[in-house]
Parts: sequence; C-alpha cells; structure tokens
Amino acid sequence: MEQNEQSAFTKLIGTNIKQLREKAHLTTTQLAKKVNLSQAQISRLENAKQGFRTETMVKIATALGVPVLRLCLTDEQAGIVGVLSKAK
Repeated sequence: MEQNEQSAFTKLIGTNIKQLREKAHLTTTQLAKKVNLSQAQISRLENAKQGFRTETMVKIATALGVPVLRLCLTDEQAGIVGVLSKAK
C-alpha cells in the first residue's frame, strides 16, 4: 500500500472509530478504559496521528459492538455489506 493510500486508510479507520464511539454514547475516556488504552491514544487513533495494530482494532471493534471489518469500510460500503448479509 502506498503512503497516500495508507494515510487515507488510517484516516478512514479513525473517522469510523469516532463515529461509532459517538453513536454508542461513549467518551474517549470511556472507550479507552474499555480497551485498556489511554484517552490520548484513542484521540490520536481517531485523528490518524497514530497507526493501528490489529490487536488494538479488535479490542476497539469489540468494545463498540461491531465487526473489525466495519472499522475499515466507508458508510456506503458498510451499508452494502449489511444489505448483502441480511439477504442470506
């Protein structure tokens, strides 16, 4: 993955974490406690100032009640996946 693509992907994940966290009515501090990270780390992840480890993504997705894949998809892509999974 090229640097620009990697940067865009990191931003997408961060944006998704923030949106899903807010939808779950959690503060950064509350999410941080659930996943054993600091509030500052959550903030850096949401603002794409820090890269992601797979283990961290799994913990965050679990705390937010979503599949890990959801963190990696745009809203449009997630909607399509949701429709396809309901069609089964």
